[in-house]
Amino acid sequence: MAGRKRGADEMDSQDIQMTSTTPSPRPHNAIIKRSRTDDRGKPLSLARLLETMDVDTLRDILTRACDSNPVLAAEIHRTAPKPTAANALSVIRGYETRFEEAFPYGGLKTSPYAYDRVKQPLVALLETLADFTSSFLPPVETQIGATLHYLDGATNTIHRIPNFENAQHAMHKSGAYEQISRAWCAALQEAEKKGGGILLLNSGWDRKLMRHYEQAGPGLSQAIQELRRITNWGNTEDRVQSLLSGRTDVGVVF
Repeated sequence: MAGRKRGADEMDSQDIQMTSTTPSPRPHNAIIKRSRTDDRGKPLSLARLLETMDVDTLRDILTRACDSNPVLAAEIHRTAPKPTAANALSVIRGYETRFEEAFPYGGLKTSPYAYDRVKQPLVALLETLADFTSSFLPPVETQIGATLHYLDGATNTIHRIPNFENAQHAMHKSGAYEQISRAWCAALQEAEKKGGGILLLNSGWDRKLMRHYEQAGPGLSQAIQELRRITNWGNTEDRVQSLLSGRTDVGVVF
């Protein structure tokens, strides 16, 4: 009769199979098993460990590792990016800041007492200058523009060191001028090789060097003599004054 429900014995084999394979609903209070985790501690990965360290700590660890492992030191030298003039001058400025902060409050910065307070950071500053200066000279540095940019900033740093009253104390600054003067000579000679300085035409490096000479005096005399030789503008005072006043019609302009 139509509409009559089938009994269990009337269900075909397909119906029985579907019924037997249909999953029963999970009770609300069923316990869901989770994969077991390892609750034992483990060290941080190297990348995570490095993230926790400040620059000074990293530098100290890396320096000690390189001291004990020459192969590692060579690999770092090979893969590390080359410092730019701006990078180097930024580091130097940090040392200069520590030097300036070491001065006693009040009193003359040129006095023997002030010198005694700042001697250690002063020596650190000048050693840093010397190291970077060497690295920016040919043949290590092949770009003359980078060399001159660095020397300009480094010379300005020396200008800012006080002229200490005691002659022995003043030798730090005079020695720094002599070193930077020789570096300027090397840079000028390199520029001469590249077209007699023509590659630097209109860049104004002769005027910049003359202004450094105006502040430094005899400390940069060796560099000025080299500049005169390369640019052929001689030793006359009127040419010097012309350069200092900004004129560019006196010999070759770097």
